Amino acid sequence: KAPVGAMPPSLAAVRAADFHLDGKSTGTCPVSGATGRSSGRCPAVSFALPDEAGGHSDYIHVNDLPEATLAELSEEMKADLEEIKVWPRRDPLSPEDIVVVKGAWNRTIAWKDAMMEAMVYRWMHMDPSIYSLLQSKFDELPHDMFQLIDRSVRALDKRTEVHHRESYQPGFPACVTRDYGGMPSDIIAYYTIIGVRPRHWALLKEAFLFAMKTHNPYCYKEHDGADLELGEEGAISRFFHLHVVKKTHAAFQKLIDTMQSPDALIMARQSKALVTMPEILHEFYHMLLTNHSELCDFFQNSDMDHLAHHFLGMLQMIGQAGVRLRDKLAMLSELSHKHRMAMIPVEAYTKMSTVLLMTLRAHLEVPESVGSLWYFAFMSTASVLSAPMAAEERLFADAEEFFVQLAKEEGWSTSRLDARLSQIRTEIGICGTYRHIAEEICFGTRLAWRNAPKCIGRIAWDSLQLRDCRHVASAGQAFQECREHLKAAAVGGVITPTMTVFAPRKPNQRWGVRYWNSQFCRYAGYRQEDGSVLGDPSNADFTEMVMKRFGWKPPSPRGRFDPLPQVMQFPGQNPEICEFDRELFAEIPIVHPTYPKFAELGLLWTSIPAITNFNINLGGVQYPCIPFNGWFVELEIARNLVERYDVGLEVAAACGIDASRDSNGWRARVLHTVSEAVTHSFQQKKYSIVDHYTVSKQFLTHVDREKQCGREVPAQWSWIGGFAGVHCPVWHYEMRDFYLRPQYQYQCDPWVVEDDVTLEERASSKSVGLSTAEDDPREVLILYASTTGTAQHFARTMAKELGLGYRPRVAELNAVSEDLVRRYTHILCFVSTFADGEGPANGREFKLPKRLSSAKTTKIRYAVMACGSSLYPNFCAFGKCVDKAFEDAGCDKFVTTILADECGNQVADFRKFLVGVRNELRHRDAPEDAATPVLEISLGEVVGATPEPSEINGHRRAKVVRAEVQKGQRTVRHLSIDIGECEGLRYATGGHISILPCNPDVEVASLASVFGINKEQLHANVEATMVEGKLKYPASYGFLPSTLYNVLRWHMDITVRASSVPRIMSMVHDAGGMSVDEYASIMGEDSGEVAARYWWVSNVLRAFPKAMEKLTLGTLLSTLAYQAPRLYSIVSSDLVSPSVIDVCVGLVSVDINDGLSSGYLHSVEVGSSLWVSAGKSSFVPPKSLSTPMIMVAAGTGTAPFAAFVRQRMHLGAKDCGDAMLFCGARSKADVLLEPVFREALEAKALTAYSIALSREPGQERRRLNMEMQDSAAAVWELLQRPDCEYYMCGDAGVADDAYEALLQVVMSEGHMSRARSIAFMSNMRSQGRYHLDIWGSITQGQRVQRSSQRKKSGAKAWLEMVKVKTAEPSPEAVAGA
Repeated sequence: KAPVGAMPPSLAAVRAADFHLDGKSTGTCPVSGATGRSSGRCPAVSFALPDEAGGHSDYIHVNDLPEATLAELSEEMKADLEEIKVWPRRDPLSPEDIVVVKGAWNRTIAWKDAMMEAMVYRWMHMDPSIYSLLQSKFDELPHDMFQLIDRSVRALDKRTEVHHRESYQPGFPACVTRDYGGMPSDIIAYYTIIGVRPRHWALLKEAFLFAMKTHNPYCYKEHDGADLELGEEGAISRFFHLHVVKKTHAAFQKLIDTMQSPDALIMARQSKALVTMPEILHEFYHMLLTNHSELCDFFQNSDMDHLAHHFLGMLQMIGQAGVRLRDKLAMLSELSHKHRMAMIPVEAYTKMSTVLLMTLRAHLEVPESVGSLWYFAFMSTASVLSAPMAAEERLFADAEEFFVQLAKEEGWSTSRLDARLSQIRTEIGICGTYRHIAEEICFGTRLAWRNAPKCIGRIAWDSLQLRDCRHVASAGQAFQECREHLKAAAVGGVITPTMTVFAPRKPNQRWGVRYWNSQFCRYAGYRQEDGSVLGDPSNADFTEMVMKRFGWKPPSPRGRFDPLPQVMQFPGQNPEICEFDRELFAEIPIVHPTYPKFAELGLLWTSIPAITNFNINLGGVQYPCIPFNGWFVELEIARNLVERYDVGLEVAAACGIDASRDSNGWRARVLHTVSEAVTHSFQQKKYSIVDHYTVSKQFLTHVDREKQCGREVPAQWSWIGGFAGVHCPVWHYEMRDFYLRPQYQYQCDPWVVEDDVTLEERASSKSVGLSTAEDDPREVLILYASTTGTAQHFARTMAKELGLGYRPRVAELNAVSEDLVRRYTHILCFVSTFADGEGPANGREFKLPKRLSSAKTTKIRYAVMACGSSLYPNFCAFGKCVDKAFEDAGCDKFVTTILADECGNQVADFRKFLVGVRNELRHRDAPEDAATPVLEISLGEVVGATPEPSEINGHRRAKVVRAEVQKGQRTVRHLSIDIGECEGLRYATGGHISILPCNPDVEVASLASVFGINKEQLHANVEATMVEGKLKYPASYGFLPSTLYNVLRWHMDITVRASSVPRIMSMVHDAGGMSVDEYASIMGEDSGEVAARYWWVSNVLRAFPKAMEKLTLGTLLSTLAYQAPRLYSIVSSDLVSPSVIDVCVGLVSVDINDGLSSGYLHSVEVGSSLWVSAGKSSFVPPKSLSTPMIMVAAGTGTAPFAAFVRQRMHLGAKDCGDAMLFCGARSKADVLLEPVFREALEAKALTAYSIALSREPGQERRRLNMEMQDSAAAVWELLQRPDCEYYMCGDAGVADDAYEALLQVVMSEGHMSRARSIAFMSNMRSQGRYHLDIWGSITQGQRVQRSSQRKKSGAKAWLEMVKVKTAEPSPEAVAGA
């Protein structure tokens, strides 16, 4: 098992020796531990594989493999090879050069966090394609690159790596807990494999030199700086060229050689042979799950047969691509998200690789070198596939480490810790990150201060005050919060340690929220013509930048202590500038108690040392903007004035100190005098300050306190003992500089790294005043596409959850236009899937442009909750299409797409989705004038009974011309509907008819009477108004204008369904109709049982009469869902009966209640009106009559097949091919349309007609699968024909049984293994010859399901099922087949 957070498996398991860079290597087998030596292009490894290798009847030797060709090198790779050839040579490093390099690097790693961040960001700034290539590794790049450089430097002279005492850590801080286990060659090999090319490494060298120049405060101008100025000839540049870039060239050449090697060709040929060996993957999974049973839990909801087929395709891709992964990164990225959704742990891939090689060797002749190449290619691919899950595992491991410490120090119980970690794991699975509560951040920030090795004043760590500003979303609001920080930090001159925390950086996000200033109060530095600087020289570059880039105008005249403006940037927004009032900085004029002339120097300094460029990692969550202040040590200000402002001579003159020669110690006297003046000035103004001697004693007190708590204190001597001085107690105190998390880390300067100036950014320059909610650019659009109202309800609920702070707009998906969406920064979609994977009517016109951006931010962020039923083959298909459309348009997904299964708990799925949305869109206070929109309904003029509408929601009025009842164990109604007068309405054989049911008159009147509305008032016009505070505007409802009767009868669903129970009961509870306990009790019941108990909304309102004291008609209509149409299979053929549609409708009953739609259709008589439209379907008969067919159905599922055979008879039965029909029914009385099928049988339109009766009294129970097994030979005779079409119509349980029966037929009659049989049927699917029309059996409140062995059984049940293997057929049987 690789350690959590380890390098991708390809590096953790395959050593540099295995991907050797010198052409020869000794490698250790990661499977068996055996070693081997090879002089070829690939490492030789001896694998311990099964003894029966070669014993299979289908064993394939190398010479018998199918032919294959290797892919040609791309033009890009050819250009890279040519670039390597002309790469300039550099002189090797001399001993003197090595001293320069090691000295410079040792000084650099004191600031490694900022320096490595600067290098990586600069690298991606120089070539944006690098970010696209390495986005999934973005958060790990600084760690990896530091390892690469650090180990390369330390290898220059290993004699100097034996330390007498501890120095700076040789690795990146995180390496203390993460074992990368990789040498530089490992890292280079991995990044070369995934597509980092020689030109990219050359750019990294430039970025490295840039970061050394700009982010190394300890850089010695005489040594490091002088060498950097030499450019390519400098020792530091030559080091990177020789010891990093040249090695990348060798790795790239090795990659090319491997891609074009004979071993790669053999691997490609073997991958081609796998097409004929699908059972190899069944063996693979069987061996994997048998030997590693702990993995079964990760495949508990997987279709193992489908998974094996999918894995076969991936192996073929690996075999063809070999180690050339860059060409497949897009595909692998998509696959990686699927693997993440399956929660496959990183450790599983190493186990898979072992079993995979064993399985391959059992069927293929795999030479040692080819086996090594297979292993490396698979593990390299696995490193990409596992990247999202690896990131989540690292994040959770960091979170666990943090919360274990929190629980220990705060006294949490084990159950509380476990519950919090469980919550975090769930949230990470949804969002890719998690959210802290304020108390956790407070603990973490205090802990980070306690762990800060550079801080001498940590004694006050537990008094740090937290200001939680994670909700702030714009620079304008942030500046206002920073003003409040300064006010709170210096009340009455008492400096309070304070930290303001802004939003965390999202995983793999660039920059996050960043403060460009290093401190709240820094003074400008103006470069003069003579080369001197007026003001603070350390801020000269920043001063120049804000003047040029933002047009900042300094005060006139310019002075030495002009506060710089604040610059801040939020993700997706341009940086903004703001000037604070000077009073906020609480500046202290510096005067001396005994030297009056000291005051004439005009020195001053802020009293609040607020640092703004710290980052903190709290349990894996990065907070890059955390302005933090303590109080000053007087020596800090004194050194700033003496060293940066160079006031030594001025002070000496003012205080009468002889500065004529250095030997008289005047510099020390000046520093002491300034320190004395600083302390006196602060105390005179009554502002907090501490002297360096006192603070050094306080530090030792802090150390003693920590020892008593069993905690060692990390400390960096140069910042504590060296800072305080030789006369202070800490000077001789031995310190250990070790790394504890969390800890504050310095960051790089964005304005230095990305130094380009754009007109757009210049245009954004403005002086931000007081902040309002309008400064927050986040605008939310909620879209829905809904048929039954479920998705619409979730959209409305989300709008309610987000509240008035966001006032999101809710709209149908069809309303989307580019102009509309560009007004929003965040789009939430609730989308259901209708019929055969189609979108609902209010979402089918949805389209997005190729590239989409917001007018407020650079990228729109989106999230999708797709609703559907897993009983249907195209589960959530339309939601997935919407998700893909936003992704293709360049939008950023901020919540993992939720697939809400109607067969599961969609309300729980919505809650998970809400967690992810809340992580992004945190609470925001509502504007003062904000008010909740309320629908007001008033009744206007009574117009009397109106005629039946000719069209309702796209459904046209048609007449019933036949209505017959067939009574068996289940009542079925046969209806004929005349559509001759429905202009433009056409249907297709095998399609669906959509029927819009209406609510019964008696229930409409009953619901109206609850509101005191009589039958006459029912026929009054509805006047709907939206009231939002003082604002009133007409409500937008598609069914208005209309009477209340028409609204309740045709447009609103006034039944109680399982899906509507939460919103209806919530409406009653909010109106005061039930107590909290009553509401909790009802919501704790099964929603289907609650729905069956009440059935109609009027019954609910009568059961809770108190609700009617507050409940209004407007509230009711805004709560109810729209009436949803129902789909029925058509019995008739459009060729035989183009103007009349025949349907069969089974009566659905629950307890004493009949279903709304089926009950409605069973009540209509001849001459009654129905409102219908024709639905599209892919379930259509073959184009050619000669095409052989196998049809399977149960109950009313026989309806489309009656249409099929009627059409075949109409077109000419003598031309028809073979057609078999298997029907299932409960009893003889329940067999539907038997006369039609008997007629077709006599007319040769059917060649076989079998009926399975499952509940016929006095007879053996027969199921459809039994009938199919009895006719196995005939079924196989048709199936093996290349044009045979298979059709299945019925509920999901019957479909599963039929599939398994068909699979058994193929296995027994076709003499195939299960894997080959699945491949055979998958081939039928891919060719469009396998058709399903599946539904679930619906009751009013609950969906009745049959457990699907094929889909839902999971890995353990699958293992049991495949234990009994198909007997190996005899050669004669094989030949016969």
